[in-house]
Amino acid sequence: MPGTKTWHWYSRDAVTDENLSEIFLDEQYTQNTYLTFKCWGDRGFQFGVTTKHTLLPDLDELDLNSLYRVTYRIGTALPATVYDLGRLGVDGAVRRDTLGLRDTAANEAILSGLLSGQKVILRVEPNGPDALVRQPLTLTFLPAGVPQAFKAIQSCDMGVLPG
Repeated sequence: MPGTKTWHWYSRDAVTDENLSEIFLDEQYTQNTYLTFKCWGDRGFQFGVTTKHTLLPDLDELDLNSLYRVTYRIGTALPATVYDLGRLGVDGAVRRDTLGLRDTAANEAILSGLLSGQKVILRVEPNGPDALVRQPLTLTFLPAGVPQAFKAIQSCDMGVLPG
């Protein structure tokens, strides 16, 4: 979206016609760090946060919730916790710089906040000895362009907006 840190990619599966579009929000202060909103067709949608840091060790058996604690703040609301973290991949390979936010309530709250014009702040904090990033990361995402991008990806085929 021109003049913003938001961009989108519209895509539909050629066979199933599922909406697989994405919206990307660049972090306000840090390069190579962004929030991704991904449509999953009938499975809904999910956010993921990609940082310029390697977050995940090369061990697939580790529970990501034991590695990091992720909290979010929408506008001036009280901070809340993302209760389920997961791995995300591209072309079958797990991205070691990305955490998937698998908490449905958190995903819906973040989307509603961005669509209503509120800034979202995420904090990724080490939660265990195996966390590769040892200092908290505080990431700021501005809502400019998100409503237009959401419309451009046909609202992820959700019809009625969450919230």
